[in-house]
Amino acid sequence: MNLNELIPLITNEVTTDWAHTQLHLKLPQQHQLHLISDIGKHIVRGKHLRPLLVLAVGNILGTCHASHHLLAAIVEIIHCATLLHDDVIDDAPKRHNQPTAWYEHGNKASILVGDYFFAQAFRWIAALKDPLVIHDLAQATQIIVAGEVQQHQVRNKLDMDAGTYFSIIQAKTAELFKQACHLSAKVSNASPEVTQACLSFGQALGLAFQLQDDLLDYTSDVSGKTLGQDWLDRKTTYPLIMAYQNQSFTALIESAHKDQASVTEITALLEQSGAFELTRQKISEYVDQANEALDTLPSHHLTDLLTQLVKTLEHRVY
Repeated sequence: MNLNELIPLITNEVTTDWAHTQLHLKLPQQHQLHLISDIGKHIVRGKHLRPLLVLAVGNILGTCHASHHLLAAIVEIIHCATLLHDDVIDDAPKRHNQPTAWYEHGNKASILVGDYFFAQAFRWIAALKDPLVIHDLAQATQIIVAGEVQQHQVRNKLDMDAGTYFSIIQAKTAELFKQACHLSAKVSNASPEVTQACLSFGQALGLAFQLQDDLLDYTSDVSGKTLGQDWLDRKTTYPLIMAYQNQSFTALIESAHKDQASVTEITALLEQSGAFELTRQKISEYVDQANEALDTLPSHHLTDLLTQLVKTLEHRVY
């Protein structure tokens, strides 16, 4: 079973809660300013994995309530805001096999509506009325944006070390996965042990997800994005780091970088260097961590589906 087959199964298990969450997410589409309403339609295009994690964890730990619905909407609209800005920075023409907002409406509109989404998120955050949750979400948003800044700061830096890479993806991707699960447990009043397990699960899942995303950038032509976009954007990700650290390939990678080699050429070098296999091994490490954390959660059909979700990350092709 692949990720796109599994997500509807998770959605079916939280149908009522997802409907309540969508009432929040549809608000930007109803805005009187047509650019906000038009770009607001991009919210419905994604996998919605992060809000579904909020609702899944809430159901596993008891019953979802209004705070879970609002929290799910918050993590999704923050995610959408970062994507609107990312696509401008990366000049990405498509996402989910459809034109990106900047490609359709231009840089200025995409950035401004991304800002509107962040503002909407903080309006919803304030409505939660829980100082600890508000603090964690505000801090998470700051961490996510700082991760994007750090990634931009080291763009085109071929000799970036793995530590810097993981610092970036921990911030820009894993943080929101982590908080989706962690804060869902918090608003469920779960025990400290279960709350920590949810945090650990979300973090490991987010790291595995981003590693797989960076692998698919070079290896999948059905991911819904432009093949080799990271290489075209001079973005150094884990496969490239692993290839560069292989002394037999360092000079070849440097030459390819200098000469702006094609995606086909650099993909062949990464494959030959063993970088893709090393990336898969690292994904498996985080998959194991995620499964270990899931063992602490109560027995539930959704826990079984989350276990299957983790499994898909080792073989995801889109």
